[in-house]
Amino acid sequence: RRRAAEASLARVAGPPTGLIVDMGEGFVGSGWHPSEVNGARRTRWTGPEPEATLLLRVERSRPLACRVRVGNHLHPGQVDRLAIRADGAPCEVDHWVLPPFDHVYEATIPAAPSAGSLLRLSIDPGVVVAPPDPADTRLLGVEVAEIALAPAGRLAPRSLAGLARVRGELDALAATPDGDRRMHRLLSAVASA
Repeated sequence: RRRAAEASLARVAGPPTGLIVDMGEGFVGSGWHPSEVNGARRTRWTGPEPEATLLLRVERSRPLACRVRVGNHLHPGQVDRLAIRADGAPCEVDHWVLPPFDHVYEATIPAAPSAGSLLRLSIDPGVVVAPPDPADTRLLGVEVAEIALAPAGRLAPRSLAGLARVRGELDALAATPDGDRRMHRLLSAVASA
Protein backbone atom coordinates (compact mmCIF):
# COMPACT_ATOMS: atom_id res chain seq x y z
CA ARG A 1 0.00 0.00 0.00
CA ARG A 2 2.79 2.38 0.81
CA ARG A 3 4.36 1.93 -2.64
CA ALA A 4 1.00 2.53 -4.29
CA ALA A 5 0.50 5.70 -2.23
CA GLU A 6 4.02 6.93 -3.10
CA ALA A 7 3.44 6.20 -6.80
CA SER A 8 0.12 8.05 -6.68
CA LEU A 9 1.72 11.04 -4.94
CA ALA A 10 4.54 11.10 -7.52
CA ARG A 11 1.97 11.23 -10.35
CA VAL A 12 0.16 14.14 -8.73
CA ALA A 13 3.29 16.04 -7.65
CA GLY A 14 5.26 15.40 -10.82
CA PRO A 15 4.79 16.99 -14.22
CA PRO A 16 1.82 15.79 -16.26
CA THR A 17 2.45 13.19 -18.97
CA GLY A 18 0.34 15.22 -21.40
CA LEU A 19 -1.72 18.38 -21.59
CA ILE A 20 -4.01 20.51 -23.69
CA VAL A 21 -3.16 24.20 -23.66
CA ASP A 22 -6.16 26.39 -22.94
CA MET A 23 -5.81 29.31 -25.33
CA GLY A 24 -8.17 31.37 -23.17
CA GLU A 25 -6.14 31.43 -19.99
CA GLY A 26 -2.84 33.11 -19.31
CA PHE A 27 0.29 31.11 -19.94
CA VAL A 28 4.03 31.67 -19.85
CA GLY A 29 5.30 32.60 -23.28
CA SER A 30 5.86 35.39 -25.77
CA GLY A 31 4.70 36.32 -29.25
CA TRP A 32 0.97 35.93 -28.60
CA HIS A 33 -1.93 38.35 -28.91
CA PRO A 34 -4.69 38.31 -26.26
CA SER A 35 -7.25 35.52 -26.33
CA GLU A 36 -10.29 35.83 -28.61
CA VAL A 37 -13.51 33.90 -29.10
CA ASN A 38 -13.97 32.38 -32.56
CA GLY A 39 -17.25 30.52 -32.77
CA ALA A 40 -17.41 28.20 -29.77
CA ARG A 41 -13.68 28.11 -29.04
CA ARG A 42 -11.06 30.37 -27.53
CA THR A 43 -8.08 31.10 -29.75
CA ARG A 44 -4.94 33.23 -29.89
CA TRP A 45 -3.16 34.77 -32.84
CA THR A 46 0.60 34.61 -32.95
CA GLY A 47 2.40 37.92 -33.39
CA PRO A 48 3.62 40.61 -33.58
CA GLU A 49 6.90 38.73 -34.19
CA PRO A 50 6.72 35.57 -36.33
CA GLU A 51 7.77 33.10 -33.62
CA ALA A 52 5.47 32.47 -30.66
CA THR A 53 6.76 30.47 -27.71
CA LEU A 54 5.28 28.71 -24.71
CA LEU A 55 7.01 27.34 -21.65
CA LEU A 56 5.20 24.14 -20.65
CA ARG A 57 5.72 21.78 -17.73
CA VAL A 58 5.42 18.19 -18.99
CA GLU A 59 7.03 14.78 -18.43
CA ARG A 60 9.98 14.54 -20.85
CA SER A 61 11.34 11.03 -20.20
CA ARG A 62 9.51 9.68 -23.28
CA PRO A 63 8.93 11.09 -26.76
CA LEU A 64 5.93 13.40 -26.97
CA ALA A 65 3.34 13.76 -29.70
CA CYS A 66 2.49 17.40 -30.36
CA ARG A 67 -0.60 18.58 -32.24
CA VAL A 68 -1.21 22.23 -33.13
CA ARG A 69 -4.55 23.20 -34.65
CA VAL A 70 -4.63 26.46 -36.63
CA GLY A 71 -8.04 27.98 -37.29
CA ASN A 72 -7.18 30.99 -39.45
CA HIS A 73 -4.31 32.58 -41.31
CA LEU A 74 -3.90 35.63 -43.55
CA HIS A 75 -1.29 34.42 -46.05
CA PRO A 76 -0.96 30.94 -47.63
CA GLY A 77 2.77 30.85 -46.84
CA GLN A 78 1.95 30.93 -43.12
CA VAL A 79 0.30 27.51 -43.20
CA ASP A 80 2.56 26.07 -45.90
CA ARG A 81 5.79 26.78 -43.99
CA LEU A 82 4.72 26.64 -40.35
CA ALA A 83 7.54 25.26 -38.18
CA ILE A 84 7.43 23.74 -34.71
CA ARG A 85 10.53 23.76 -32.51
CA ALA A 86 11.15 22.06 -29.17
CA ASP A 87 13.81 23.78 -27.05
CA GLY A 88 15.05 25.48 -30.23
CA ALA A 89 15.44 22.24 -32.23
CA PRO A 90 13.24 21.91 -35.34
CA CYS A 91 10.70 19.10 -35.36
CA GLU A 92 9.59 17.18 -38.43
CA VAL A 93 6.02 18.31 -39.05
CA ASP A 94 3.14 16.47 -40.70
CA HIS A 95 0.62 19.02 -42.00
CA TRP A 96 -2.93 18.16 -42.99
CA VAL A 97 -6.23 19.98 -43.36
CA LEU A 98 -9.33 19.13 -41.39
CA PRO A 99 -12.09 20.54 -43.60
CA PRO A 100 -13.51 23.04 -43.88
CA PHE A 101 -10.84 25.38 -42.45
CA ASP A 102 -8.51 23.96 -39.80
CA HIS A 103 -4.88 23.20 -40.52
CA VAL A 104 -3.42 20.58 -38.21
CA TYR A 105 0.29 20.10 -37.56
CA GLU A 106 1.66 17.01 -35.85
CA ALA A 107 5.22 16.54 -34.66
CA THR A 108 7.13 14.16 -32.44
CA ILE A 109 9.29 15.74 -29.77
CA PRO A 110 12.20 13.50 -28.78
CA ALA A 111 12.56 12.35 -25.19
CA ALA A 112 14.80 14.64 -23.13
CA PRO A 113 15.00 13.25 -19.58
CA SER A 114 18.05 15.37 -18.74
CA ALA A 115 16.24 18.57 -19.81
CA GLY A 116 13.94 18.56 -16.79
CA SER A 117 10.20 19.03 -17.03
CA LEU A 118 10.13 22.39 -18.83
CA LEU A 119 9.62 22.40 -22.59
CA ARG A 120 10.05 25.54 -24.68
CA LEU A 121 7.64 25.01 -27.58
CA SER A 122 7.83 27.42 -30.53
CA ILE A 123 5.37 27.91 -33.38
CA ASP A 124 6.67 29.89 -36.34
CA PRO A 125 4.59 30.62 -39.47
CA GLY A 126 7.55 32.52 -40.93
CA VAL A 127 5.79 35.82 -41.53
CA VAL A 128 3.32 38.13 -39.85
CA VAL A 129 0.79 40.10 -41.86
CA ALA A 130 -1.39 43.15 -41.21
CA PRO A 131 -5.10 42.29 -41.30
CA PRO A 132 -7.21 43.69 -44.15
CA ASP A 133 -9.17 45.91 -41.72
CA PRO A 134 -7.20 49.19 -41.49
CA ALA A 135 -8.58 49.75 -37.97
CA ASP A 136 -6.78 46.58 -36.80
CA THR A 137 -3.14 47.58 -36.38
CA ARG A 138 -1.87 44.19 -35.20
CA LEU A 139 0.65 42.05 -37.05
CA LEU A 140 -0.73 38.52 -37.15
CA GLY A 141 0.78 35.11 -37.72
CA VAL A 142 -1.70 32.25 -37.39
CA GLU A 143 -4.73 31.79 -35.14
CA VAL A 144 -4.02 28.83 -32.86
CA ALA A 145 -7.11 27.02 -31.63
CA GLU A 146 -5.45 24.17 -29.74
CA ILE A 147 -2.10 22.75 -28.70
CA ALA A 148 -2.02 19.20 -27.34
CA LEU A 149 0.92 17.20 -25.98
CA ALA A 150 0.77 13.52 -25.05
CA PRO A 151 3.12 10.57 -24.90
CA ALA A 152 3.95 9.50 -28.46
CA GLY A 153 1.26 7.20 -29.82
CA ARG A 154 -1.44 8.51 -27.48
CA LEU A 155 -3.03 11.15 -29.74
CA ALA A 156 -5.62 9.76 -32.16
CA PRO A 157 -4.10 9.61 -35.64
CA ARG A 158 -5.44 11.91 -38.29
CA SER A 159 -7.32 9.10 -40.00
CA LEU A 160 -9.52 8.81 -36.89
CA ALA A 161 -10.14 12.55 -36.89
CA GLY A 162 -11.16 12.30 -40.55
CA LEU A 163 -13.48 9.39 -39.83
CA ALA A 164 -15.11 11.34 -37.01
CA ARG A 165 -15.78 14.22 -39.44
CA VAL A 166 -17.21 11.86 -42.07
CA ARG A 167 -19.46 10.25 -39.47
CA GLY A 168 -20.74 13.69 -38.48
CA GLU A 169 -21.53 14.50 -42.11
CA LEU A 170 -23.25 11.15 -42.64
CA ASP A 171 -25.32 11.62 -39.49
CA ALA A 172 -26.37 15.09 -40.71
CA LEU A 173 -27.20 13.68 -44.14
CA ALA A 174 -29.31 10.89 -42.64
CA ALA A 175 -31.30 13.47 -40.66
CA THR A 176 -32.46 15.29 -43.84
CA PRO A 177 -35.92 14.48 -45.34
CA ASP A 178 -34.40 12.62 -48.29
CA GLY A 179 -31.39 11.39 -46.32
CA ASP A 180 -31.90 7.68 -46.99
CA ARG A 181 -31.92 8.17 -50.77
CA ARG A 182 -28.96 10.58 -50.68
CA MET A 183 -27.02 8.29 -48.30
CA HIS A 184 -27.55 5.33 -50.61
CA ARG A 185 -26.34 7.39 -53.57
CA LEU A 186 -23.26 8.54 -51.63
CA LEU A 187 -22.34 5.01 -50.52
CA SER A 188 -22.78 3.73 -54.08
CA ALA A 189 -20.47 6.45 -55.39
CA VAL A 190 -17.85 5.58 -52.76
CA ALA A 191 -18.07 1.86 -53.57
CA SER A 192 -17.61 2.48 -57.31
CA ALA A 193 -14.64 4.85 -56.85
